[in-house]
Amino acid sequence: MSEGTLRALAAGLCADRGVRVMLGRAWCYHGDSHTIEVPEHQLEELGPIACAGIIAHEVGHAWLSRYHAFAPTGVIPTATMLALNAIEDGRVERWMIGRYPGVARWLEKAHADPGEEPGTPLLTFLLACVRGATQPNPPEVHSKCPLVRVALQTTHAARKAYLGDFLPDPTLTPPADADALWDREVYAHDRHKSPEDAREAWVRVLAHRALVHARETILPWVELLLEEEIHALACALERPAFRVQVSNTRSSLIDRLVHRALASAAPGTRSQSSEQIARATELLRSFYDGAVQSSAAGGSAIRGAVRGTPDRHPGRRERVRYEELLADTAVVRRRLLTALRPAFPPTERPTSGRARSHGLRISLRHALAAEADPRRATTIFAHPGAPARPRPAFTLLLDLSGSMRGAKIASALRAVVTVAEVLDELRIPFALDGFQDERIPVLAHGEAMRSAHRRAIQELALEVRGDRPGGHNEPSFNDDGPCLLQAAERLAGVQAESRWLLVVSDGRPEGKHSSEDDLRAAIARVGEMRPRVHLVGLGLGRATDHVSELYPRHAAGIEVEALPGKLVEIVRECVGM
Repeated sequence: MSEGTLRALAAGLCADRGVRVMLGRAWCYHGDSHTIEVPEHQLEELGPIACAGIIAHEVGHAWLSRYHAFAPTGVIPTATMLALNAIEDGRVERWMIGRYPGVARWLEKAHADPGEEPGTPLLTFLLACVRGATQPNPPEVHSKCPLVRVALQTTHAARKAYLGDFLPDPTLTPPADADALWDREVYAHDRHKSPEDAREAWVRVLAHRALVHARETILPWVELLLEEEIHALACALERPAFRVQVSNTRSSLIDRLVHRALASAAPGTRSQSSEQIARATELLRSFYDGAVQSSAAGGSAIRGAVRGTPDRHPGRRERVRYEELLADTAVVRRRLLTALRPAFPPTERPTSGRARSHGLRISLRHALAAEADPRRATTIFAHPGAPARPRPAFTLLLDLSGSMRGAKIASALRAVVTVAEVLDELRIPFALDGFQDERIPVLAHGEAMRSAHRRAIQELALEVRGDRPGGHNEPSFNDDGPCLLQAAERLAGVQAESRWLLVVSDGRPEGKHSSEDDLRAAIARVGEMRPRVHLVGLGLGRATDHVSELYPRHAAGIEVEALPGKLVEIVRECVGM
């Protein structure tokens, strides 16, 4: 089958909605670019009917799959996304057959090859989920792990419900309240732009309901199977004679690491020492968690670690994964976002369809002005007399001295992620600085949160230990005064209606260049600044009475685990919510 024929077929099945077909290395649908990737070397090998079936399958994902629009959750986000992709396959194929009955024969041909048995707990379960949903007579599951059979039996009804209870009708006709349902159920969780019409809103509502169902019934078993798999892999990798060379693609990572390791270590092996198992387990967690990232980055660090190359930065083993921080803060972030969202509506330019559905009117004068200045796009559609969006700006200054090690820095990072992610989503100016003997910039005002910023945040725990690669690494000192003054001066230059400098510290100043008197003088100078900078001192831990002595506005003696919630409370107070 030629590339042109594939493009025409995809366009027809997708009702010519702009889906593109490009030659690549694997069959997959890229939701961000609305593109189906096709491996050129398999076109002749598979034949036209099987290729048509796979194109129909990927088009089904283009029509219905939206789980990638919501933040991944679970112990290992990469494994969660693999599981969601597996159970989604049957859902999209069932809908495609309902819309285009003729594709059933194509899909049957595409699934004729049963494929290689993975032999690992998690991947065996996921393959069984796919086959059970897409093949009329799936092969019997054979696994050495009893947990796989229990998981398949226990989740049978839930997987059946996932396939049928969350499907739109074949014509995708939305209910009259589709937009309202999206606003109520999905808006706070959707990472994509607002849906362009009611049909897309309805697709996302059903996709989100399916995701919630999977999180409650299927994904907990995925986590249990993953734990079993990781332990077995850890046992295998710790055998002296066993070393694995990992390639830099996700498929090779799974095939070569998982399949070969489990071939030499049956699930349940417990012969190694607890210290060895713990070390290999952490290594394997990083493999799963970084599978997609290593595909793009080349995976050299993973290859070196598996071969046993010494790590020149031992502290990296204790690095906090950003995905874990996101999972740990999901509830408190949602609470903060829900509280602030009414005062900070989305700033992207709304579409005319969404505007009409919300009763908004268009201003031609503002539309013309927005063409010259995109920052004025939010004025194109507006309710008459709608209240102006508040314009606060925040800086969080975080103590990174050695006394912050352990539970304190872990709690502080959860607080940072909570505030940073929400303020970034709401387009509220936010900056993050650490401090030791000098100010350590992490995120500046006007910068959107990117992967580099998130990586820097997760590495702040290493800065506290003094072994952050390329970091400042002076945890013996905390020069609060000079660092606070620098942060305040930068914040004073930000265009905003109100400016808030929040300082998190767990002890009195022990500076290399300054003393407690310098901190007192800096606080006094900040109080005299124009434009005004509001200063709030947060004392982390019980021995922080000095915070109430030094800072006019303060919260001292904050319990370590309570810091994220306390910071959310203070941010809400700062914006008057």
